[in-house]
Amino acid sequence: MDALSCGLSKPDIAQAVAEQELSPRELKQVTIDTTVQEKNITHPTDSKLSHRAITKLAKAAKDRGIPLRQTYVRVAKQAAGHTLAQAIASTKANTGVAVTDTYDDKGERDHNYEGEATVNITGSSNRHLTRTGKKLKRRRSAVEPKIGHLKRENRLGRCFLARLIGDTIKVVLAAAGSNLRKFLAALAT
Repeated sequence: MDALSCGLSKPDIAQAVAEQELSPRELKQVTIDTTVQEKNITHPTDSKLSHRAITKLAKAAKDRGIPLRQTYVRVAKQAAGHTLAQAIASTKANTGVAVTDTYDDKGERDHNYEGEATVNITGSSNRHLTRTGKKLKRRRSAVEPKIGHLKRENRLGRCFLARLIGDTIKVVLAAAGSNLRKFLAALAT
């Protein structure tokens, strides 16, 4: 993941720290919510049925020991739950501060992260957490509705832009639109 994948660049973060809007202590504890964004790709019903038939035939041939030169079975993309290590590394690269705690949704239960940061999953036991940790874990639940609102009200549902940079541009523009809507509502009152 590059610096744009988090939506904030290093100069933005450095400016926030310089103006004391953000402390280095706050950068050590992050809330991570990985969501899969739809691309503008779809297949007609006939293609879906054809792919399903090819998949089943390839499995049947494999079960019977018949070698195939090509199976035409697509390789699945990385699941959202296996991006925790990348998200932590990207956060550290953007902020320059090592992440100590993460507060994640249940999609990260089977994460592949093996690092120094403590991974806290929503819905798991709170016995080992401090009062602040419990508060941050509850705060995490505010992220999910915001993403839902961005998808529904700010057209974040399907991305027509190519590659990772397209996804990044789409998210930043949706967040900017949401902030402008709040600003205009505040001006109206």
